Amino acid sequence: MAAIAHVRGVALQTSIARVATVVFISILIPIGAGIFVHKRAPAFAERIAKPLTSISGLGLAACIIVVWISEAPAMWSLIGNGTVIALAAFVLARPGNRSRPWRPRTQNRTALAIATASRHPGVALILAKANFPAETLVGPAVLLYLLVNAVVAVPYLLWTKRRQTKFSNLGIAISRG
Repeated sequence: MAAIAHVRGVALQTSIARVATVVFISILIPIGAGIFVHKRAPAFAERIAKPLTSISGLGLAACIIVVWISEAPAMWSLIGNGTVIALAAFVLARPGNRSRPWRPRTQNRTALAIATASRHPGVALILAKANFPAETLVGPAVLLYLLVNAVVAVPYLLWTKRRQTKFSNLGIAISRG
């Protein structure tokens, strides 16, 4: 944020505590709980992992659909002015899409690419709302970004899967250790 503030000549601010709270609640607590349960009761953790993943995925999808429907008119107002193209370019520029000397193992590259493109919408909302409180299109823009990310990610995932299948059928190992 400091670099953007300097380049754009605007004062940007946010509370580290607000960002840390969102990250703690939405990422660290669930991961910590999973690690704790897996260490204490590995068989139980393995048994409930798939049902919990399915239930949480369905719950998340239901929430996203409700929010997208409620924000659809505002999201539509962002279409046609170059916003979607800019968001798609941002998604396509994610790490993992291009060959780099420091790239991760092949089996991890797709997950890294999707994760870095998705980022954390809660953090994006906090930063945007803290710095542009009067802007009414912050939420719809973040939702549109998530939608564009999903639309761009599907072909990327299909291409990656097809590429890995092609190489494995040829007997070529594409993993780096």
